[in-house]
Amino acid sequence: MQKISHIYTFINVVELGNFAKAGKAMGISNVAVMKQINALEEQLGLQLFRRTTRYLTLTDSGKAFYQHCKPIIEKLEEVENAMSSIRKEPSGELKIYSTVYFGEKYIVPHLHEFMRAYPKVKIVLQLIEHIDNLNRDYDLLVGAPPLDIPHLVQRRVITSRVILCASPAYLKKFGEPVLPNELNQHIYITHSFRLPDESLKFKNNIEIYLNPALVVNNMTSLLTSAVTGAGIVKLPLFFAEEEIRKGRLVMLFPNTFQLSVNLYLYYQQSKYLEPKLRSFIDFIVPKIDYKE
Repeated sequence: MQKISHIYTFINVVELGNFAKAGKAMGISNVAVMKQINALEEQLGLQLFRRTTRYLTLTDSGKAFYQHCKPIIEKLEEVENAMSSIRKEPSGELKIYSTVYFGEKYIVPHLHEFMRAYPKVKIVLQLIEHIDNLNRDYDLLVGAPPLDIPHLVQRRVITSRVILCASPAYLKKFGEPVLPNELNQHIYITHSFRLPDESLKFKNNIEIYLNPALVVNNMTSLLTSAVTGAGIVKLPLFFAEEEIRKGRLVMLFPNTFQLSVNLYLYYQQSKYLEPKLRSFIDFIVPKIDYKE
C-alpha cells in the first residue's frame, strides 16, 4: 500500500509540474514529496526525474512509468468511487432465511414497503420450517431460536409465551381439562422438531408426560389442526394470538402453564455492515415490535 501511495504522489508531481505544487495539493510538505519520490525510485531501481535548480523533467523511464501507472490509478479511483457509492446507497442481493411462520407474519407483509424505499436491493427470501446451524450462504437469519454459532451477532427480536390451546369445538366434545393430569385423557398434537415432546411442566413442579397422538412437521399445520378441532397443541402466543382473538382457539391453563421462547436475528460479525443489510435490519426490527 505504501508503494501505491508513492505512485499517487508521482502522478501528482508529473501533472502539477513540481514538488511544491504536488505537496500543496496533497496537504504534505515539499520535503515529504521528495522523500516519497526518492523511495519510489529506489524501489524501482530507476531514475524517474531529471532535477535541476530550475526544472523538473521526466526521464524516458519516468515517461514509461507514468504511461503505465496513470490508467491503473484511474481504475483505482473508479473502484474507490464505486465503493463509496455502495457505502452510501443500499444495493445488491440480500439473502434472508426465516422460519415459515415468522416470515409470513412479520417479513412478507412489509417487503413491498422496503422495496419501494430501496429499489436497488434485491431480496432473496427463503422460508424454511426450522433454522439450525445453517451451512448455507446468507446475509441474515430472522426469527431463529438460540443458535450456538460464535461468529454471528445475535439480536433478540421477540419474547413470547408458549401456550396450550384447543378449539371450542374440541373442548365442547371432550371437555376442558381443569387439572394438568387430565391432559392424559386428551388428544395431544406436536411438531416433529420437538421430539421427544412428552413432558409438559406446570407451576408447583407439576410435570405431565403425554404420548402425542399426531406429529406434524409444519407450524401452520399444527395451528390448523388445533383450529379444526383435532386436539390440544403447544404454540407460541404470537403465532396463535389472532385465532384466540377471533375465538377459534381457547387458551388452556393460562395461569399455571408458563413457558416462553426467544427468537433472534443473526448476521455475520463485521466492523462495517453493508448498507443493504443495515437498512433492512433498521427497517424490519420496528415492524416486528411484538408485545403481549
